[in-house]
Amino acid sequence: MSDTVIVKCNVLNAVQSQEIIALKDRIKQLKEELMDAKNKHAALVADVVLYDDRGERIKRLEEAGDVLLRDNDDMANINQWLKAKEAKP
Repeated sequence: MSDTVIVKCNVLNAVQSQEIIALKDRIKQLKEELMDAKNKHAALVADVVLYDDRGERIKRLEEAGDVLLRDNDDMANINQWLKAKEAKP
């Protein structure tokens, strides 16, 4: 093999090595971005579950309050309960 061919092969090998290093760095960066996205997704899912749980809890409390009021003749308590239900966020 001539010296020219050897030099060209060495140059190509060096260029490919640099490209491989750059691609490995890009893969590492993409993996980090993917982990960040997965963490954000998990946090959003947890928020949705918590929100749903709160809604169910509020519904159960309202139903319990309604049952208690049916057994109570005190108009002050009834009016207070109705105002509280109307003021929910």
